[in-house]
Amino acid sequence: MSVLELKIYFEGDTHNVFEKLLEGFLSINNKLMDLYSEKNEHLLLIQKSNEFHSFKDKTLIENEVLLTLLCKEIRQIYKS
Repeated sequence: MSVLELKIYFEGDTHNVFEKLLEGFLSINNKLMDLYSEKNEHLLLIQKSNEFHSFKDKTLIENEVLLTLLCKEIRQIYKS
């Protein structure tokens, strides 16, 4: 199911959380591509790797917060 399809089932703020989650995952992939395609001779492979893992960990923590919020909102919607 795509984020666009989720608009059928969720409105406003709840759907925005789905979009933010997707953006987080896509940003991890984009960061990896950017770092490893960069032609900076001064940045060593280990530095690129460390930068990626730091970015990935930060983004996954942010996504975990969003996912927790999303679970609470979905429980509230389907509670009744």
